[in-house]
Amino acid sequence: MKKRVSLKLYEDKYRNDLLVLLAAFAKEVYNTDEPVINVDEFILCHNAGVYMVVNDDDVGVGFSSFSVNSYFGMKDTVLSNNYMFIDKDYRRTKAMHLISLQSGIICLENGIGLEHFYTVGSGSVPFIGRLGGKHLFDAYEYSLEAVTEEVNRLKSKVNIKDR
Repeated sequence: MKKRVSLKLYEDKYRNDLLVLLAAFAKEVYNTDEPVINVDEFILCHNAGVYMVVNDDDVGVGFSSFSVNSYFGMKDTVLSNNYMFIDKDYRRTKAMHLISLQSGIICLENGIGLEHFYTVGSGSVPFIGRLGGKHLFDAYEYSLEAVTEEVNRLKSKVNIKDR
């Protein structure tokens, strides 16, 4: 049976679902057992929203969080897609397409580019080496034009119905 998903802006009714998903993220990405997660702080720190991937039973099976960030005026403002996680059972659904479209919509509405995840700049490489830092992920920035093209491409491929 095909698993169907939709994307919804976070509401308190998804609080426990988000907590479970954040714990799964912490385990999979950071290898952290039994993390003490502050859901309120997580939501507060994502000023452009937390979006829930929900199944047909309206149960959260994934999330994506966003913040608008200019790094305190040090660079052009971008939409940071800070965290994203989809339960393994739903990774072959259209969940990622929905999250990508939402990223693009927020960028278009605000006229800003997109940044995926965080990384330390190349100037910090010697510091990382001295402390034996572990590379976890890279960050990528995409121009508003590139985001617009991708949104239009995704819209033509994903059948989205308003509920």
